[in-house]
Amino acid sequence: MQKIELSIESRLNNVSLIGVTVNKICSKIKIDHQTCCQIELCVVEAVNQCIMHAYQNNPGKYVKIAIELEKENICFKICDTGRLMNSFKDMKSDLSFDPEKSSSLPETDMGIYIINNIMDTVSYKCINGINTLTMTKHVKDLQLPEHKNPPF
Repeated sequence: MQKIELSIESRLNNVSLIGVTVNKICSKIKIDHQTCCQIELCVVEAVNQCIMHAYQNNPGKYVKIAIELEKENICFKICDTGRLMNSFKDMKSDLSFDPEKSSSLPETDMGIYIINNIMDTVSYKCINGINTLTMTKHVKDLQLPEHKNPPF
């Protein structure tokens, strides 16, 4: 297994750095472009949720992102020490709306819906005051970098 950990201060303008990093790692390990963008979207949405909801947009806190590569899986662990997010605890994999009618789009939980529909496994737990959202994507033929030239 290969692992990298990133940490950003709880400011929304820092989230794009995580998005770019995730996308670059995914492309370096030969994940197709569409899947790279989908994974980036999920990670960015999860980090946004931490900043906006767990930390209530208060700067000076930190969000930790661990990325683990192993065989045919890429796993992301998004950690914060803010408020427990019930929306992640009660994750819904289905929302009732008509995609043809913008007025029927839900005002909340859309990010969670997207995460659940893109990632293969999603879980949320709180242990000793650390909230952790774990998201895993199964990627066939994942090309792990050799130790002599890792992507990060």
